[in-house]
Parts: sequence; C-alpha cells; structure tokens
Amino acid sequence: IRSDTQTLIKEKKGCRNVDDLLHYGSTWKLNGMKGSVTTQRLLEESLEESCIIFANAHHLYSLHERVENDFAFDLICVDEASQLPTDYFMASLQYIYKYSFSVKPLSDLNRATMSNLNLEVEEDKKCNLTKVVIVGDHNQLPPVRVKTPPKNLEVVLDSLFSYYVQGHFISSKQLKINYRSHEDIVAFTALLGLYKDLTAFKTNAKALLKGNIKKVSFPWMREILDPNKVVCSILHNRKFEIGISIFEAFLVSQIILSFYNMKSPKNKQEEVLFWTEGVGVVAPHNAQGRTIIRHVFDIFQPISYLSERTLMNHLKNTIYSVEKFQGSDRELIISSIGLSDLDKISAEEEFIFDLNRFNVLTSRAKHKVIFIISNKFLGYIPDERVILEKASKIYTYVQEFCNEKIELEIDNEKNEKEKLIFRFKK
Repeated sequence: IRSDTQTLIKEKKGCRNVDDLLHYGSTWKLNGMKGSVTTQRLLEESLEESCIIFANAHHLYSLHERVENDFAFDLICVDEASQLPTDYFMASLQYIYKYSFSVKPLSDLNRATMSNLNLEVEEDKKCNLTKVVIVGDHNQLPPVRVKTPPKNLEVVLDSLFSYYVQGHFISSKQLKINYRSHEDIVAFTALLGLYKDLTAFKTNAKALLKGNIKKVSFPWMREILDPNKVVCSILHNRKFEIGISIFEAFLVSQIILSFYNMKSPKNKQEEVLFWTEGVGVVAPHNAQGRTIIRHVFDIFQPISYLSERTLMNHLKNTIYSVEKFQGSDRELIISSIGLSDLDKISAEEEFIFDLNRFNVLTSRAKHKVIFIISNKFLGYIPDERVILEKASKIYTYVQEFCNEKIELEIDNEKNEKEKLIFRFKK
C-alpha cells in the first residue's frame, strides 16, 4: 500500500509482480484500476487466500474503510520498530483476531462471588490469535521527539521496541550475523559492547569499495579513498566551529566528487544508483548537513546527468542527520561532526557523545566509513563519568582501532596549504 508520493515497485525479471494498492485522500486504486476497491467492492475480493501486505501506520489506520469488520492478519511483522512511536502501532491492532469471550451474570453479587468472577471463552467459536513479531534495535536512536517525555513515561513514549523489550520484558533474540558490512566495520561495532558475538556474513566480510582509484586526481585523496583502508578517520586543527564547519563541508564534497569519478556513472540511471546506494553523509546537526548539500550541489550542478530539482532531491536523501539515516546504508559513509569550539562541545556533550548515535553513525557503511572530526573534539574530556565513558568510544575508534596514520597536505577551501592526519585500520 502506498501514497501518490511514493514510488511504484517496478517489475523485476524472474520475480512475481507486486500488486499496487494506491491510497490518496479517500480513494483506493488497485493496480491503477478505477473502482477496484470501494465501500461496495472491498479489498478481500481481490486478495488471494494467502498474501502479504506491506504498509505503513498511516495507510493501516485507514485500511478499515475498505475491508470487512472481521479482517485480521495471522502474522504482523513490524520492521524498524526501534524508530516507530508506540502509538503508531495502534493502527495495526485493528487487524488482530478478536478474542471471543462472554460474561455470565451472577445473582446476589458480593465480595466473595466477585473474587471468583471469571471470563469464559465461548466454546463454539474457534479462537485464532494473531502473532506479532517486532524487529528493531534499542541500541539505536529512538523516534525524534519535540519534547523530553515526563519522568517514568520514557518507555511508554519511546519506540515500540523499547516499550515491549524494556517495558514488558518480552523475550527477544539478537541476530549475531551482520549481513551488511565489511568485517572491519563489524569488528568495531562489536567493540562497542552493545552486541554479543557479532560477526560479519562471509559473503560481505571481505567486500571492498568498487571503482577505479586511478581516476582520482589528487594523491592525498587516493590515500583517503583507498578501498583497502576500510575504517578511517580524518583529524584537522580548525577551532571555534559551533555546528557548521565550512572546512569539513569542503572536504566532504571533495571526497564525494572523487568517489563519483571513481565510479564514473555513464547515465542518469547510474547516477541515481550512486546517490541512493553508493554514498551517504551523516551529520549530527541539520545546519552542517545543509552546508554540505550546498557545497555538493554547486560542484555537481554543471556535471550531473540529473535536472537541478532531481539532483537536489537526491542530495537531501543522501546527506542526513543521524536520526534520519537509521534503516539506510551505503557503500561509503562519510561523517562530519562540524564541532571544534570547546564551549559548544560542552553544551552539547550529552547529545553529541550519545553511544547509540555513534553506533548508528559507524554502522551504516557496507565497504568504507570515513569519520571527520577536529582535534579539539577528540581531545575534549567530559566532566560526567557516564558521558566520559561514551566519549571514550570515539577516542578508541580514532586513536586505537584506526591504528595507522599518515600526514596529508591538501589545498583547503581557500586554496591554501593545510595539513591533516589520516588514520585507518591496517
């Protein structure tokens, strides 16, 4: 089920076509046919006996308008449950099997009989139950909230995953195989201590960034984009940046341009794949993300196969805050922190050193991750012990896990020489 702003799932050779149920306003249209789903012609008439329906909470909320009152799912699977607000799940609960019961009235009710009052299941009706499976990770970031929840209501107003796993202590099982990333990226994720016995899937464990490195013009950039250097960090000496770093935006845009040259898209379709699957940029602050978007747009506007509007739309879906990047992945992930002012770091330390945020940031990459920070940020020591422990994970990533370093000299955004420290895991 999709809205008119969502893309139709295209046909794929060798695979069965996916039926398309379009929902916009009060209209429902199956496979583009008018009048195919109405109040008189309900959806069940077009469904096979066994089927799978993919939908979000918004569409499920309205689906009852076009199905029978007793319409129910045998199984409800909630993906990305760690990002789903608990109340959004209520849309799904309209479609669970109703548990039939009856209450037998008792005469002369008193406290003794009240304590023995039981609900009896109607024996003449078969009681099916809907199985619910929630898939998520409470070690990632919860849904974005405008306000902090009241004390003792955090679990209720947090994600669906936290509500059931941490609030109701339902049984859960951790997946121990990472099917996305190179083994070096998975090794650092395991080092965070959030997941037990995490390993990389054998097919992807050695997979490297693809592209012709010889098409990268600058020697220092060839060092940074070397596919064999999977887990990387770049340290610079800028100061007094308070959430927007022009230098980091320049550096990120140059890395993206060089990676684009490595991949050398030949047409619109290949360029779209570059933006949707090849590269992603994660920035904690929206202001830094917008700065990077402007830099990248200015560079790619004259060379892109895409229209200006299409290019900008892809950039907005490529350069995200950490929260918005959950659930996505790319071959190459670049992170830009954009902070080097000590007072600003101090004011944001709880936010910026959040362990779940760092976990998301480093685990979105398939083949390579580049973490760009200032020396001021790396050297900052929080006063609170809990935050200090979280900040130590970033220090471990840069100074210990990235166990080799090279000094690079580049031409910066002012076309002046500037030195960087490039660290990577050998």
